[in-house]
Amino acid sequence: MNYSIREDKLNNLIYRTIGKIIDKDDIKITPEYEFRNDDDVISKLTYHNDNFDEFFAIYFENYFKETSKMRGSAPLLLADDNNVTPFLTDLFDDRWYPIFVKWVEDNFNHKIKSFMDPKINKPIFMDK
Repeated sequence: MNYSIREDKLNNLIYRTIGKIIDKDDIKITPEYEFRNDDDVISKLTYHNDNFDEFFAIYFENYFKETSKMRGSAPLLLADDNNVTPFLTDLFDDRWYPIFVKWVEDNFNHKIKSFMDPKINKPIFMDK
């Protein structure tokens, strides 16, 4: 039996499912600092629960070396391979990627430039 679902309905389902997997009210944030030009700057933010089970991380430009091609993809969002990626991929294949980016932007006030595709381990640039 086949069912059809409108794209906006599917996107809403994915968005709500992400919210069920990651309780935004209980999430903790751990910053990683880089010492640059006589100042500490945040280079990475890790989002996790009380047990330090990671859900996702955001990598900023200063996380990468000046010669790294990855600098141009920052802020880069990376979903955790154990606690997020397998569940959402099993349910939605790769359809969840842009919805996950939107969910993070909406709930944690970050602008994301790219998302690390877990299948090919390369960034996907988000068109805004």
